[in-house]
Amino acid sequence: MALIFSANPVFAETLRAPCESLKPEAPLVENTDHDLSVLRAQGLVGELETGYVEARDSRVQAAVDKINLSRKEIYQAKAEERKINIVEVELIYAKIILNSVPTGTWIKINEKWSQKE
Repeated sequence: MALIFSANPVFAETLRAPCESLKPEAPLVENTDHDLSVLRAQGLVGELETGYVEARDSRVQAAVDKINLSRKEIYQAKAEERKINIVEVELIYAKIILNSVPTGTWIKINEKWSQKE
């Protein structure tokens, strides 16, 4: 999977810094009705190349909305902190998340679902 990043010099400097510096102090998901790892393991949600999750079953849409809201708040705070566009932060986090999710997690790239190998 290839992700394309902006040529913005501030963003480029951010990429040179270890990805650890972008990880939030709090977890990406705070007290949701469903545990994200369980939802992933059951195939009910999948990760997107945008840094957000998508419901693969409409019964978990409320949990997905809560997870995505939490992620967006974190991304927005990091973007403001570094004075870069939120989309750039979303792409950094997407890469971190997609690389760290367990095998078997559903991932949607270019509008196509596949399971991480």
